[in-house]
Amino acid sequence: MRRNLWTLPLLFALLLIAGCRQQAQQADDLNINIDLRVEPEVPTVGPANLIVDITDDAGNPVIATIVKARGDMNHAGMEPVLAEVESGDDIFYTIPFEWTMAGDWIVEITAELPDGNTVSETFDLSVATGDGDAAMDMDDMDMAESTEMPDMTDATPTMEMSESDS
Repeated sequence: MRRNLWTLPLLFALLLIAGCRQQAQQADDLNINIDLRVEPEVPTVGPANLIVDITDDAGNPVIATIVKARGDMNHAGMEPVLAEVESGDDIFYTIPFEWTMAGDWIVEITAELPDGNTVSETFDLSVATGDGDAAMDMDDMDMAESTEMPDMTDATPTMEMSESDS
């Protein structure tokens, strides 16, 4: 019975803490636009830069105190790639990033604003293999027509037996 006395205050405290935690809002909710481009333009396995542009509806730059990127493969089992940058030049934010595997990725960009608001936007990207790791694509292979096998019907082998073989 004594254990039950602690359950209700503990539950209340957990709810209070969870309620105080600020949730990231979608950028559209605050009339903020988050745009993402990648350098190199065609993402390939290896190092890259995520270029994040944060603006208001009028196209004016929005200053963020921290801009974070989280990259997840679109299938389970892969560790996410995390990166962040603390300052930008008021035009865009450059985040060094590492694509660890080819395939489809979901990248979430989260910006912490000076007023305490946090906004985020997700982007779907497809990452190709690097030049050194080029995967074989059977559709791209140039397969020459094979030549027909020669007609072997007239080439029946003959065997001669000598008297010592009998």
